Amino acid sequence: LILCHLDHPFLHMIPDTTEEYLPVQDVSVDISLGAFLRDRLGDEWVEYIGEPLLAGLYAGAIDKLSLLATWPFLVTLMREHGSLVAASRVIAMVGRSSSTTGGFVSVRGGLELIIERMLEQIYEHRSADIRLGARVLSITKDGHRYHVTAETEGGNRTVDDVDGAIITVPSFVARSILKPIIELPDTGVFYQSTATVVLVYERHAIDIDLEEASGFLVPRPEGMTITATTWMSSKWPHVSPPEYAVIRAYVGRRDQDQALTLSDADLVRSVTKEVGKLLGTDACPIRHYITRFDNAMPNYAVHHLCRVEKIEATLKQECPGIFLAGAGYRGVGLPDCVEQGTRAAKRILDSLFQV
Repeated sequence: LILCHLDHPFLHMIPDTTEEYLPVQDVSVDISLGAFLRDRLGDEWVEYIGEPLLAGLYAGAIDKLSLLATWPFLVTLMREHGSLVAASRVIAMVGRSSSTTGGFVSVRGGLELIIERMLEQIYEHRSADIRLGARVLSITKDGHRYHVTAETEGGNRTVDDVDGAIITVPSFVARSILKPIIELPDTGVFYQSTATVVLVYERHAIDIDLEEASGFLVPRPEGMTITATTWMSSKWPHVSPPEYAVIRAYVGRRDQDQALTLSDADLVRSVTKEVGKLLGTDACPIRHYITRFDNAMPNYAVHHLCRVEKIEATLKQECPGIFLAGAGYRGVGLPDCVEQGTRAAKRILDSLFQV
């Protein structure tokens, strides 16, 4: 069990070992995240700290994830400081000497408010035609223009002529949409299914100080249903009144997702039992909410960035005006996706107006 503290970056958990005396590795050619960390910090650190913290963000298996596509800054730290241990000392000193309001930031009222505000801005300036509930089936080419065929929720089909497009769906869906005009190379991305189970307890039913941490991670060798929890009412106090404790549990990671086949009732029962055991309570939650995410978490395989560059070069040559962005390509986090979307928007404007 790994408690995650608000001001506790994972590099603080790197022990003083002989890693500091290892030579700086040459990782100009991509390797797996697991291979890099096992060589420097050992199997036990990887399995009980490294994988839950680093691969957990992808619901992935650490030995199947690309180092350069997921955590390239580890390589930068090793090169700049000579070792990960030396880097951890520097970061720890900087952290102690700087003031911070915490490592987690969100929007009061939920991230959906960002999307709603974007829609308001677009409608206000009449700068786009937004079609909700329309699924793009295919894109075909006619000279320098493209035909986009979409299907609405009512089953009606529309065909629009466009000069270009930014495609932000999962990579396997993008390949299907573009198949009529180009056979895109495979990204090699594996999409892992997951689920979240939110449990709402009466605060007095949990006899630990939830303010001391923001959740916990469960290492793979424990063989549990849950892979992690976030203590939402501690991490983001605005989500509930103080008399309740809200805990979100995560289920499913690569090669350890059998629990996803359980019914909702059985899944809640299993998660409640494990959370209760780890928190020292036999209380039943007064409410629960389950959300399942099928094929939702992209796992980048070794040499992922090389494949993405090949795909981008193919599109530029064969389908000018078509660009890809999103979690399946150059980062799964919100900042990564925003950056990709911004870059794709600039590129499509440059291509259309020949800037």
